[in-house]
Amino acid sequence: MKKVTWTRRSFVRGLATAPVAYRLSALQKAMVAEDSLVDRFHNEYRRIEAGSFLMGEDRQVPLEMCEPLAYMTRRELQKMFPHGDPARFVLSDVLFQEGDADEKPVRPTKIETPFYLGTKQVTNAQYELFDPSHKKLRGRFGFSREDDEAVIYVSWHDAEAYCHWLAKREGKPYRLPTESEWEFAARAGSQSFFRWETSCRANL
Repeated sequence: MKKVTWTRRSFVRGLATAPVAYRLSALQKAMVAEDSLVDRFHNEYRRIEAGSFLMGEDRQVPLEMCEPLAYMTRRELQKMFPHGDPARFVLSDVLFQEGDADEKPVRPTKIETPFYLGTKQVTNAQYELFDPSHKKLRGRFGFSREDDEAVIYVSWHDAEAYCHWLAKREGKPYRLPTESEWEFAARAGSQSFFRWETSCRANL
């Protein structure tokens, strides 16, 4: 398995852009008992069965996971986020090791209804059929320039509007997944820091 190497830029920029890219489209509920569905863009949506899991994370992040993540300098952060308040930029690696306060406490969560979740990010080309003006944001800070790259720099409201637009075109109830649906699917039955830790051990 290829080892992932983080740099301070790739990690911080990933935090800034990944959530929207990964949460753009889900079907509201299981419309038919099929393993997958495909939309007009040839995007696949996999059926996620109902189930229960422990949502959130309250463990301290292992130090070996923190050491390669040297945070950006204040000057670099100001350049990336010119409209932000420099006094509020947090540079401490300790904060990362303690984890995200929003993920605590860990709590039992039940997904009662099967749903479909897109297996790939919505691309620039797909999103710009809905909002052509987004094209001027391509390549900002060096990210996401090509047609087939994941669309970024869209707000939650933009993503919600895209789903409504897609639902109208497709005649199916597309929407954003809830936080619990997204985490349930992403964990894939694991409680480890990374989903693949469990599956790798099982395959040894």
